Amino acid sequence: MKREEISDGAAELVVVIVVVVVVVVVVVVVVVVVVVVVVVVIVVVVVVVVVVLVLVVSISIDSQKKKSMSIDIPDSQLPGKRKADKEKRYLHDPAALFEAVEQQQLDVVKGILGCSSVDINSLNGEDLSVLDIAVMTNNIPMAKMLLSRGAKESPIFQRGECRLHRLELLVGEAERRVIDLTATVLNGSSGNANISPAQQKVSHVQK
Repeated sequence: MKREEISDGAAELVVVIVVVVVVVVVVVVVVVVVVVVVVVVIVVVVVVVVVVLVLVVSISIDSQKKKSMSIDIPDSQLPGKRKADKEKRYLHDPAALFEAVEQQQLDVVKGILGCSSVDINSLNGEDLSVLDIAVMTNNIPMAKMLLSRGAKESPIFQRGECRLHRLELLVGEAERRVIDLTATVLNGSSGNANISPAQQKVSHVQK
């Protein structure tokens, strides 16, 4: 009986030990699983935070670049702005007014005088005013319009003899050019190839 009781007690002890071991193993496995899950969650959170930080930094850098570009590039350097500024400066340049009068562009002259502060009585390099040029080119509508805007003759033409002297100089220069071209045509009977196309055209017109 005693032996049977001892063997039964040993068997029960073994069963208890096995149960305890199994419980411990299960607890360890559960703890390991929980730790792994926690680690995975932490890794995911870290990755998400890093991605968010990278996006924020990249957006900040892009905004800084755009800001610096908008600051570094003044409006005057933009293509459209440069063109508008160039046209504006051209309209305020007396040379534009003289060019329009010489080319007999009445509407352009009106536009320049209407939207700019160009002095209508300014003189060019030959001491001529725009009214003088209009008169010399026999552009009566242009001369009338300029007179209505307050245009005046150049001071060198305030006296009649000065105007006459200037016209005589211009006529004399034109006559000298005609004489030179005529002499070239007459002396070039054997060397017609040396005459420029412009001179040949003049000689043809004179004939």
